[in-house]
Amino acid sequence: AVNSVSYGALSRADGHVEVSARLEPESGSSPSLLLTWTEAVGDAPRNEKRFGSVALERVVPMSLNGSATLEIGKDRMEYRLTVPHGNFETD
Repeated sequence: AVNSVSYGALSRADGHVEVSARLEPESGSSPSLLLTWTEAVGDAPRNEKRFGSVALERVVPMSLNGSATLEIGKDRMEYRLTVPHGNFETD
């Protein structure tokens, strides 16, 4: 959220952020947790990656034994974090 306020959608009056979380079925095992953060940034692309991007792509998923993707496009950015069962609680 801090990076979004400084560099992303939340730094613009017309910016928009959507956050979702859901349990994703895994074949033969318990479900994983899928977190998605999507920013609509209008016509101001942010293609460069900074320290926050490194943390999101490497540090966060490694600390949760998960995986992550970060896609930066012309008018949107999407971060997806998958956390395997056993590394989060549902109760």
